[in-house]
Amino acid sequence: MAHRENQRTGNPHLMVTKAGWNPASVAYVSHVLDPSGISPRTLRSTRLIDLVNPIDAELVAAASGMNPEVS
Repeated sequence: MAHRENQRTGNPHLMVTKAGWNPASVAYVSHVLDPSGISPRTLRSTRLIDLVNPIDAELVAAASGMNPEVS
């Protein structure tokens, strides 16, 4: 928890895996999420939607490299 406080992030989520500071592997996260029936991909997508939702769609498109004139 002390390490997390130094990261200066507004993200309230924390996943404790094991000793060390390496990111959790996809396999580990999948295993942890198995009982919920949610995949890591769905979880990330949902989190991204929550981050992008309050922002202007044109700004998000521009930041993603999308051109609004392309159909």
